[in-house]
Amino acid sequence: MAKERVKKERKGTLKLSEIILYGVFGMFVNTFYLMFLTYNRIYYLTNILQLSDTLSAVVATASAWINVLTMILAGPLIDKIKFKNGKYRSWTLLGGILMVIALPMLYTNWHVSGTTAAVVYVVMFAIQSISYNSLWVAERALLGPMSKTSEDASSLALASQLASVFGLIGYSVVDMILQKITSNTTVMGLVYGALICLGTFGMFTMTKKYDINLESAPVAPVKGEKAPSFLKVASGPMIPFCISMIAANCHNGFFTAIVKFFCEYRLNDVSVASMVATITGVTGLIGSIAAKILIGKLGKKVSMYLFTALTALCYIGIYFVHGKPLFLALVAGVGIFSVVGSFLLVVMSNDIADYAEMTSGVDGRAMIQAFSGSTIRIGAALATTIASFSLAALGNGEQSVSILTSFGPAVFCVLSVLAMLFYKLDENRIEEFRKEKAERIAEAAAKQQ
Repeated sequence: MAKERVKKERKGTLKLSEIILYGVFGMFVNTFYLMFLTYNRIYYLTNILQLSDTLSAVVATASAWINVLTMILAGPLIDKIKFKNGKYRSWTLLGGILMVIALPMLYTNWHVSGTTAAVVYVVMFAIQSISYNSLWVAERALLGPMSKTSEDASSLALASQLASVFGLIGYSVVDMILQKITSNTTVMGLVYGALICLGTFGMFTMTKKYDINLESAPVAPVKGEKAPSFLKVASGPMIPFCISMIAANCHNGFFTAIVKFFCEYRLNDVSVASMVATITGVTGLIGSIAAKILIGKLGKKVSMYLFTALTALCYIGIYFVHGKPLFLALVAGVGIFSVVGSFLLVVMSNDIADYAEMTSGVDGRAMIQAFSGSTIRIGAALATTIASFSLAALGNGEQSVSILTSFGPAVFCVLSVLAMLFYKLDENRIEEFRKEKAERIAEAAAKQQ
């Protein structure tokens, strides 16, 4: 009877319009900024600021790790500094406003010498990085108060996934138009910063009824204990979860870093590499929908094991490929199956935040979302580093490149699954907690009216 009641509680409570707008105001507009940053960073450093190749590499590397640091710092910052207009929604808007200022300044050529230009860029990158990561963490944290059931969380996660893909397509169109209008990077930065700000204003407005001040309905500390430290809140299932997600991001990043060499040495056509991003992006749409359906039927962990195993098999299959059609078919398989990692990153981090609140009596949702988000940055940074040193050690001949392209990312898939074996949460108990919390929120909202 209890299981039947929990199953009923898993039905979604959000309107379709709310689910769609969460994706549009969030990852759709955010992807424009992410693509602009990715495609222009090195070019801007070398061709606009005229930095040497060595200095550009140092600045790019420093920026990548600053991004990791600011992501981790964003969580405690949001949890510590609260606004009366909502714990999370206020931070989305604040971050968006700061991006309108910081992003165009980051891409402004101040016409100073090489070393000074490098320092200015790093400082400005840090400012825009904490601005963006704060709004990103706040948007992900909003998934908690918006989700009364796991179906709500799953639907919002799917909306984010699909919005990212459509954002990628939208960016290619907008960037093409911008390139014809102006070559001024400051103007481009202003446009993408303004898009994010508009998105955060929409998110701020849409989530007003969810992100309310709960001072009138606080969560009582368990057994009368004082609020635990961040390390205590982020312990337990958070540890295997983060290790698994870092490995999941590593296998994607490792494959991306090596695949161009495979296309050149095995397929004798380096242009094929440019098709990989498009194929994985499009097939990722299929994978996201399939992942949501499968998770609803088999559960999160079983779905993760199945999808990751199929991803590893696709990678291993690449080792035996010598023709383009089969290679692209396996790439499509990677796109479909590997998406489960980024999908579960959203859903499971929300589960962990609820688990931490349920067991400790403390809402450390922003800290947990920040730590969760940092796995993306850490995984990408590690993948690039490991891939570079692996190539240096084994050389870039056909045999070594083939091994790295296939078995390299497959190893990270295995590590991701092994780490997830130690992830243990009682999802039924979390569903009950969410119901109880929704009732407290309703009571608090009624008292404030």
